[in-house]
Amino acid sequence: MSDLHDPIDPSMDDPLAGSAADGPVTVDTAGDPLIAEERSSAVVITDADLREAEADAPPTPVPTAGPLAILDIRPRPGPPREYRFPAFERVRIANGLTVITAHLPGRPLLNAQLVFPGGAAIEPRDRAGVTVLTARAMTEGTARRDAIELIEATERLGADLEAEAGWESLVAGISVPRSRFAQALALLAEVVLEPGFPESEVDRLRDERVNDLMQARADPRRRIERVFPEIVYDAATPYSRPLAGTEVTVPELDRTAVLATHARLADPSGATFVIAGDLTGLEVPQLVEAAFDAWQPAASSDPSYPTTANAGSRVVVVDRPGSPQSEVRIGHLGIPRSTPDFHAVSVLNTILGGQFSSRLNQLLREDRGYTYGVHS
Repeated sequence: MSDLHDPIDPSMDDPLAGSAADGPVTVDTAGDPLIAEERSSAVVITDADLREAEADAPPTPVPTAGPLAILDIRPRPGPPREYRFPAFERVRIANGLTVITAHLPGRPLLNAQLVFPGGAAIEPRDRAGVTVLTARAMTEGTARRDAIELIEATERLGADLEAEAGWESLVAGISVPRSRFAQALALLAEVVLEPGFPESEVDRLRDERVNDLMQARADPRRRIERVFPEIVYDAATPYSRPLAGTEVTVPELDRTAVLATHARLADPSGATFVIAGDLTGLEVPQLVEAAFDAWQPAASSDPSYPTTANAGSRVVVVDRPGSPQSEVRIGHLGIPRSTPDFHAVSVLNTILGGQFSSRLNQLLREDRGYTYGVHS
């Protein structure tokens, strides 16, 4: 017979027996080699602890008599909120710069952009990519500050400074809390009127673009994006070449070419300063005129953007043996932006293939599994 007690035998002498209401129970462990005081601990559980644990426990699932119903608890869309587009005010200051303001009460940030007409579409063909390089180099330092100092000055204002180039414009802009607008405007004027274009920074940006062009050869999507404009546009049209230049033109770009491009584009008589945000108490035209008072117009003409499409239709294959996937493009010239139906056609295109939930993507990706994605 074992001398061990049955653990469920109620007749067993329980050293901890007693009501929790009687308070903690002390167990004498003196002389017991199995229970060392320095290693022992006691846990006391009261009725109140049990009741609290039961209250916190998740409810026990109860089987239902019938099939489970799926509850539609999504919030119903409310009526569309009325939106009033801001009124745009336009004024031309003394040096010919056009200032456009859009008052948006309550907005904590102001966004200002200086737009120069004439982007990559009017650059010399043998310098393709120089406008993009010029825009990127504008924020790499000024005549007063190097690149690091310019970054620090921007960060002290809590601002975001940037410049970029497109086919028909070069844009320099800054976003800043409205309380620091005057200082930000002065910094933007410094970047636009006194760019340093450090040779080391220009060379670095150029070399980065060359490396990017080399990497693009291994990417089917980027290769077809490089070739497709050449198929659609006539070779004499600037839009037939890449916006940021080619493997032939980019390596030849230097600081001299960047300086010439900036001098050609930076003319106030054709430029437009646009600002949107809470303009309460700000005399924007006067502030802009004070910041750009040294900027004088030069003799220039309005740029033209020739657009000529190749006639007929063709099928072109860009062979890359071993490529794990293919890219397909089908297209032709679209409608001009001046077309009365331009915005309606844009909405139509969004439905057709302008977003992930479009009809084309739903059919070819989701329903039939032909592609990772399709767009128009």
